[in-house]
Amino acid sequence: MKKILKKISLSLFIMAFTIINSIFVVNASATSISVSASQVAVNSNVTITVSVANVNTVDLTANITGAGVNKTIRLVDGSMTGDLKTFSSSVTVKPTTTGTINVSIAGSSNAVKEGSYVDVSGSRNITVTQPSSGGGSSSSGGSSSSSGGSSSSNSGSSSSSNNTTTTKEPEKPKSSDNNLASLSVSAGELSPAFSTDVTEYNVALSGDATSISINASASDSKASVSGTGDKELKVGTNPFVVSVTAENGAVKNYTINVNVDETPTVYTTYNGQNLGVVRNIEGIALPASFEQTTATIDGQEVTAWTSNLMNKTIVYLQNDAGEKNFYLYEDGKGVTSKIVATAILGNNVYIVDLNEEQQKLDGLTYTEVTVDNQTLMGFKFNDEDFSNYSVIYVMNESGEMVYYQYESTQNTLQLYLNGAPISREAYEKLNKDLKDSQKKTMVLLVVAGVGVLTAVASGAYVFMLNKKSKLK
Repeated sequence: MKKILKKISLSLFIMAFTIINSIFVVNASATSISVSASQVAVNSNVTITVSVANVNTVDLTANITGAGVNKTIRLVDGSMTGDLKTFSSSVTVKPTTTGTINVSIAGSSNAVKEGSYVDVSGSRNITVTQPSSGGGSSSSGGSSSSSGGSSSSNSGSSSSSNNTTTTKEPEKPKSSDNNLASLSVSAGELSPAFSTDVTEYNVALSGDATSISINASASDSKASVSGTGDKELKVGTNPFVVSVTAENGAVKNYTINVNVDETPTVYTTYNGQNLGVVRNIEGIALPASFEQTTATIDGQEVTAWTSNLMNKTIVYLQNDAGEKNFYLYEDGKGVTSKIVATAILGNNVYIVDLNEEQQKLDGLTYTEVTVDNQTLMGFKFNDEDFSNYSVIYVMNESGEMVYYQYESTQNTLQLYLNGAPISREAYEKLNKDLKDSQKKTMVLLVVAGVGVLTAVASGAYVFMLNKKSKLK
C-alpha cells in the first residue's frame, strides 16, 4: 500500500513539475531590443531593432521617443523556425537634441505561444550627447541588445584600436527651403506682384490669347521646380500650379489663375436685343438628342448643336445683361426664338417664344400661368368658372408645337383640343337643353309631316273632282 502511495505521489509531483515548467517556458519573455549604439551624438543615425522569437503570433508596438525622435515600430510578420516564428522590425532614427531616446513596448502589445500569452514587455535607453570637438559622433561600442523584457544591454565600449578612438562625422540636415526666388509670365502681369510668401496670383488677358509661358526659379539650388513652361489657354479661367520641392521633400505650391476675357466677338440680334455668342461652353448642360455642329452667324463660324429627332438647331447666346440661354437658329432666318428645356408632370417639353398670332385663342387671354409649380407664359380662360384651368403652347420632343391643358386642383396635364373645359353642372344642363331641343324638333317635324300629308291629300281630292266634272 505504501509503495502504491509513493508511486501516486511521485506521479503527481512529476505532473505538477511538468505543468509548472511548461507555464514558465510559455510565459518566458521572448522580446529583444537591439541598438547599433547605446550612446550617439546629435544628428547621428542609430538603428533600433525589435524582435520576438519562437512564438506563434505577435501584435507588438514599440514607441521610440526622446531627443527629438518620435517613431513607432509595429511587428506584423516574421520568418518560420520549425512550428514557431521570429518576428522582427528595424528603424533608423536621428536625434536632433541631447537627452535620452527611450524604446518601450506599448502596454497593449502581446504575443501567443502554444495557446498562451507571452510577456513581451521591455524598454531600452540610448544616450544622446553633443558632437565631439572633432565633429564626429561619440558612440559606445557598436550594437547592443536588450533581452527578456528588461533594459539590460550588452556591455559596449567605444570602438577602439590601439587605444585610439574613431568618431563619425554628423550628417548635415537636408534643407527645407521650398520658396520661389522668382515667378513671371510671358503675357499680362501677376496680380499681386510676386512675393516669396504669396502663393496665389491672377493674370488677365484679352479674348484672343491662346497660350502663355510660365517661368520660375527656386531660392535654394537644391530644391526642384515643376509646372513651368508653355501652357495652352481656353476662354475663361485657366489655373496653373508651380510646385517647389525642397531637398528634404517638403512641397510648396504657387497657383496662377490666367483669366482669358470671355466677352463675345460674334453678335446677332433678336427682338431688339443684341445677343453675343458665348465662347466658353465648357460644362453647359445640353438638351437631350442635340449634338455639336457649327452655324454661321454674321459671316463667322460658331459652335452650334443640332437634333435630327427634332430637326432643330440651337446656339448658346448671352444678352447685354450677361444672361445666357439656348436659342433656335435657322439658316437664312437667324435666331427665331429662345428655347428652354423643362419637364412638366413627366413630359419633357421646350418653352419657346410665341408670335402675336400664336398668342391669340378664342375665349382665353395670354398671360403668366403656373403649371406644376413652374411659372411660364400661357393662356387663362376668360370665364371665371374655369379659373383652375390653363393652357400652354410648347414644343415636344419631336419638335412639334402642341397645346396642353392643365388642371390645378388635380395637378393633371393633357392635350388640349381647342375646346373649352366644362363643369358637371354645366354638362348636365347642356344635356337637358339638348334633349328638350330634340323633343321640340321632333314635334315640329311631326306637325310638318302632317301638314304635308294633308296638303297632298287635299290636292288629290281636288284633282279627282275636276276630272269627274269634265267627264260629265
